[in-house]
Amino acid sequence: ENWNSGGNPSDGFCDGGSAVYEDLAYNYPRRLETFWPDAKVLAVQTNGGNDAMQIGNVRWPKQDQAKTKQRQLLSPKCFVTGDGCTSRENPDLHSPSSRIRMEFEAPTRRSGRMRQSTDVTLLVQRRSATAAGNEEDCNSFGVVKTYSQWNEEQDIQTFYEEISTYKLLDNARGKGLEKENGRIILGNTRVAAFLPKFVKALDNDRTLKGGDLGDYIEEEAVALYNYKFVMNRIDEADASSI
Repeated sequence: ENWNSGGNPSDGFCDGGSAVYEDLAYNYPRRLETFWPDAKVLAVQTNGGNDAMQIGNVRWPKQDQAKTKQRQLLSPKCFVTGDGCTSRENPDLHSPSSRIRMEFEAPTRRSGRMRQSTDVTLLVQRRSATAAGNEEDCNSFGVVKTYSQWNEEQDIQTFYEEISTYKLLDNARGKGLEKENGRIILGNTRVAAFLPKFVKALDNDRTLKGGDLGDYIEEEAVALYNYKFVMNRIDEADASSI
């Protein structure tokens, strides 16, 4: 997992994580290959660098006004070979993003291994932080995200909700998680996947009743996943790879 910030996730979450954003270009290829070992990501693109991009209650600073009309446009492709991935070639790849497109090779049911693609868009995001002992010692952070995912070759759209929590450990020594500075972050994520028919019916109903479009009902999910992970600092070279 990689998150970028003016600060760093391991510096604490007292601001509710508002200065921290997820590096989609780094994290998503690794997640796909972790959950689907037979898949190999070939290229990624994001819509990073959007002007005044706003997701839920998070608003990123304005950038070049000329980018206003490019909100839905994707960055150049960053290939697994390293081509098109440098900050000079692809300056906005790792910027705050609400959309990522990945090309990958993976097995299919009928045609063997094929080149495929998936396009994921973040629809809603909510964040929270809690203090441990006092306001200057925030050590946990939570985020709920709702996504739309379109699998291009199959022409299939799905939706999923992701609930993640992050806990900062000031001293990881003696816990089997040794780090030079003794600081790491433990994470837990729960993902619930939904079919478009359920989402459309639910959203229509909540629109009429004035409900929150960001909450889905887990009992209606077609799949549920739970996993844990550890976050630690990486250098700039690692962060720029896929």
